[in-house]
Parts: sequence; C-alpha cells; structure tokens
Amino acid sequence: MALNHKEGDRVAICDYPWPSTIERWYREGLPTNISPAEYFDYEIVSFRPDTTPRFPVKVVEENEEYIVTTTPYGGLRRNHKDYSTTPEIIDYPCKSREDWWE
Repeated sequence: MALNHKEGDRVAICDYPWPSTIERWYREGLPTNISPAEYFDYEIVSFRPDTTPRFPVKVVEENEEYIVTTTPYGGLRRNHKDYSTTPEIIDYPCKSREDWWE
C-alpha cells in the first residue's frame, strides 16, 4: 500500500537494527530461526548492492575498545569492537576536485 501511495491500516516499517542489537534480541528470546524482519513483519525489506569502489579493507589500529579500519570507499573509520554505536569517520581520501580525478 505504501509503495503504491495508498492509505494503509498502519505505518509501513523498515528497519536496520545494529548486529549487536539483533544478537541481544536472540539472547533475550527472539527465535534464532527467523530474521527480525520476518519476526516483526516489516512491510518494506530491501537489499543493499555494493556500490563502493571496493578498496581493500585493512585493520590499521586495534585496542581493547576500538578497531580502526580502512573502508571500501578508501576512507578511515573507527568503530567500537562490539559494533554497538555509529562508526566514527576519521578520514576520506577525496577532499578536493583534484583528489576526485586522482
């Protein structure tokens, strides 16, 4: 209904919970043989094609709390090791028009 611009009986749900959240839900009783999208009956489910330039991903630094890696976009990102928060973007290689052409 939502995709056809028609009024539905509820708001269409589409969500992308953190992997650590899904793991917690499984520990708290979510059946492990079903995805959260199926269990919660999301009305909109999508796929995410890889549109990156596919730069190699490498670990640059790691400590007890964080892991710093390069990204498929050529950037640098710091993430909590439990992946429970939004990653911090530290750097991107393209900062100017000249960088883009390079």
